[in-house]
Amino acid sequence: MYKTSKMVKIGIIGTNKFAKQHIEQLKKNSKFNLIGIYSHDLAEANKAAQEFNIKPFNSYDSFLKSIDVIDLASSKKNYYNDAVSALKNSKHLLLKNIKNYTKDEVESLIKLANEANVQIQIYNNEQFSPSFISAKKYFDNPMYVEAQYFINYEKNEKKLPNVVDLIYTDLNLSLSVIRSNAKTINATSLSIINDSSDIINARITFDNGSVINLTAGRISNKNTHICKFFQRDTIIKIDFNNSQTQISKKGTKRVLFEKLELTDSNQIFHQLSNFYNSIEKNLQPTINIENELKILDIFEKILNKIRLTSNQI
Repeated sequence: MYKTSKMVKIGIIGTNKFAKQHIEQLKKNSKFNLIGIYSHDLAEANKAAQEFNIKPFNSYDSFLKSIDVIDLASSKKNYYNDAVSALKNSKHLLLKNIKNYTKDEVESLIKLANEANVQIQIYNNEQFSPSFISAKKYFDNPMYVEAQYFINYEKNEKKLPNVVDLIYTDLNLSLSVIRSNAKTINATSLSIINDSSDIINARITFDNGSVINLTAGRISNKNTHICKFFQRDTIIKIDFNNSQTQISKKGTKRVLFEKLELTDSNQIFHQLSNFYNSIEKNLQPTINIENELKILDIFEKILNKIRLTSNQI
């Protein structure tokens, strides 16, 4: 669309916790000029604007005319039309996620972005975490991925975590390093205490022989999020909750263990800078919507398997 070395004008859509974290990081990022905030809930937009000393917009048209980039920090389905309007007005777009959209809706966003020659990036805190970034240079065709994501069970918690969301997170992570097409997909779920799924397991095989095994649950005595990547001569273990990455390598006489030093960086800040670079150099974003659509297709097949085997989501 254009190249620039000056600050890019950006606006936030949404007033949730996620949106407020973004506002904090945008205020620290010299690459962006935070113009203001918009929400369907005008009262909440005004409240957030006052809290962070930014401009509230009561009109979406006025909001669009004032910015170059939209940070759509809300994943609510009712903001989809706003995303469409942004692309039709040649605005770059940051999306929290696309898993609440249909395949046709995502394909429409891709088509509009291509026509307008603008970029769409999807947020992914795990792939921009220091523990995952430190491991990236060690990935060399992993053939088996084992991921476990468990949430501490709180009996009186008002809003239970959705186990499906946990599976999607690790599916996304795993597919970022598996360079092959899915061959078979099996999945099952079990309701132990609640009416919906408390634990889900999904196993995916690929044309190149690699395998992903994902397990997620919300009944545990502690929070656990560990991914292990097995490849020739090396095992990469990432503990996201404790921000630790360990490399196990085959030595001449024994297995060598190395705990990596991690860089201290904020995932949101890093993603914003990465997207700025994509805009400036007209490069495809690291977490782009085309790849996310492929992941969404496999995710939908996992959900369909669960519906067939247990009728629980």
